[in-house]
Amino acid sequence: MKTKDIITKVQDKLLSLMQEHGTDWPKSWASRNVDGLPFNKFTGTVYDGINIFILSCSAEDKGYQCNQWATAKNWRDAGYLVKKGEHAEHILFSKPIKTESKTKTDSEGNPLVKNYWCNKSYAVFNAEQIEGYEIEKPKTNKISELELIETVEQYVKNTGASIHHGGNRAFFTPNYDEIHMPKPEQFKSTGTSTAQENYYGTLLHELIHWTGYKDRLNRIKGKSFGDNDYAFEELVAESGSAILCTLLGISAEPRPDHAKYLNSWIKGVKDNPNAMISAFKLSSKAIKYLDELQSKKEMVA
Repeated sequence: MKTKDIITKVQDKLLSLMQEHGTDWPKSWASRNVDGLPFNKFTGTVYDGINIFILSCSAEDKGYQCNQWATAKNWRDAGYLVKKGEHAEHILFSKPIKTESKTKTDSEGNPLVKNYWCNKSYAVFNAEQIEGYEIEKPKTNKISELELIETVEQYVKNTGASIHHGGNRAFFTPNYDEIHMPKPEQFKSTGTSTAQENYYGTLLHELIHWTGYKDRLNRIKGKSFGDNDYAFEELVAESGSAILCTLLGISAEPRPDHAKYLNSWIKGVKDNPNAMISAFKLSSKAIKYLDELQSKKEMVA
């Protein structure tokens, strides 16, 4: 499958979810009852970027309860075969490429260097598509809801973000470099999430926005509510929140006022066929930034 076809497939899936669920659009890559993110069974490598979305949507659609994936060759080398009639999921492998011009040089006579990203697709199969393979049950330590909340609170605290509770809106203001949130008790349960899941999903969304500040990752470009840059940043923030909610053990639920952004998200994605790949790369970068703050905090302690 060509890279262009994969991008189109993901874009169509995202737009379909947004249109189907309207203002209550639930991100499937955060709501599945599966621990952690999709990973390669044999290397242990966790898939990142847009591949998280591709594999999570595939697992959601097909009802897989396992996050183990690998190529047909990986499975065959381990002594297993793909079940008859099963179809692969195509994901992307990206790497930076440098090429030197054979005809053009710079002012000092050195060949001009061109930098670009090379995207290639390859096929993987879920463990549930493999004949005779017994899926290992993940070994998890069950922790109480209170302990889980304390873990997330500590994660957020370690970032050093300035967070103010009160009022009826959730937002990050670059002018003051602050996150503003309603009080936790203002959040209510919905048909798909608890009040606590709604609260932390919203808080992590704003924390991803916080990473885009000029003194951090310098990512935020949107000038007007609803313009393409604004819509793109919302996609980065919500995808980052969904991934973080999985990593931290909570289930994401889009906050109520996301309905205001749905149309601009659709417009932004349609105007830029590479928006999904770019957004997921940036949200993964934001999460890496937050994770590095955890390490720095532990070193100081």
